[in-house]
Amino acid sequence: MADGILRLCLLRENEVDLRKPLRAGWTADRLKKLIRESVHQKPWGHGLAENQVATNRAMSEIGG
Repeated sequence: MADGILRLCLLRENEVDLRKPLRAGWTADRLKKLIRESVHQKPWGHGLAENQVATNRAMSEIGG
């Protein structure tokens, strides 16, 4: 997202801050590793059938 946060699923709360590592001067390879590891944590499915809805940010706050 524009604020430097990688949202792993639009309908879940899982997020990874990429801004801090970027500002800390991480190398491209280190950032790629962080992104790959984060994507592996992405939940399967959106969770709506189980009544799981993100409460930390509304869709309008994440560009949805």
